[in-house]
Amino acid sequence: MMYAMVVRGTNSGILDDDEMRNLFIYETPHPAHLAFARSIDCFVPDKSCISKPKILNMLSMNIFYLRLARTPVLTRYAIEKAANDYEVPIEFRPPNEPDIVLYEGWRQMGLSQYFPNSFNVLINGDWYPLIFYKNKKMMEYYEYMDLIITVSEYNKNHLPECVQDRVRIIHPSLSMRSFGRAGGVDCVFIGNVHERVKRVDLSIKLFKKAFGNDHRVCFHIIGPGSRKSGRYGNIYYWGKMPHTEIKKILLGSKFYIHWGDGDPHPVTVMEAMANGVIPITSPKIGNHYLTDLVLEGVGDCETMDDAVKVMRQIDHDNDLCEELRSKCISFSEGYEPERTMENFRFCVEYSYNKWLEYQ
Repeated sequence: MMYAMVVRGTNSGILDDDEMRNLFIYETPHPAHLAFARSIDCFVPDKSCISKPKILNMLSMNIFYLRLARTPVLTRYAIEKAANDYEVPIEFRPPNEPDIVLYEGWRQMGLSQYFPNSFNVLINGDWYPLIFYKNKKMMEYYEYMDLIITVSEYNKNHLPECVQDRVRIIHPSLSMRSFGRAGGVDCVFIGNVHERVKRVDLSIKLFKKAFGNDHRVCFHIIGPGSRKSGRYGNIYYWGKMPHTEIKKILLGSKFYIHWGDGDPHPVTVMEAMANGVIPITSPKIGNHYLTDLVLEGVGDCETMDDAVKVMRQIDHDNDLCEELRSKCISFSEGYEPERTMENFRFCVEYSYNKWLEYQ
């Protein structure tokens, strides 16, 4: 049997008849996910596919993220509503079904019903595997995915055993914006404070255990969602900030603290590393492996007490600190979008060819 190959090139819409015809169904899209789509020459429609239950429009984002976002009932409703509202692009209606359909996330999983003869690929890059975990009704959606690309070992561990043979890990990356080499003593976190998976409260607890009320070191929390603003002792809540101001804080920092719970692969960790800021992360986030790489030979960071010990050690050893800053910058240079796109293309191509053998 001749194997079909995924054709590379520009994202020019519908490909010629003798080439692959692939479709990307997206919600935002995230820049990393769009790069995945372009690496296999997906057609990217002008219209996104997203559907939110009306109740969410009546609630504040804080309440949504803290209390409702992880409920299976609400998640399942959103999946079904997105599927019911979806209109297949005219170019991909039968008998011209796509060869490969790439779904950006969990909300689009119900759309596989429209493409029963296509090779269905899910980017499992959100924190919703924790909702689906051990929930039988939610597991049904995974059964219709022929390939699941997940962004970290942490996410993979929350996928059902019955689909593990279809799961592949591709660490996402973006073009890292390096401002220079950090040389300060502060700590920083960047992200949506209201998202439960960020667990900013635990990052603050870690900071306090490491530095207490020592005003020599400050913790800068940057991002929307907090009802607080301004300075509270040696902790600053900044809300949204322009990049020029974020740059100043990053370059004035030593540690990037993210003691999250369920964050799949926060790119802010990598952005901080690109500027020589040392990542101190929880083992319950997807790119904790980067912390392990940076701290190899120095100490573990598996518990909060471990992290406190390591931070104090680095804070009192300037030579060690500079060595780790260099490691951060070096490692971040290895996560270029081109390499990630190539890994994604190869993974989809290989799995698609294997799938064809059984058709």
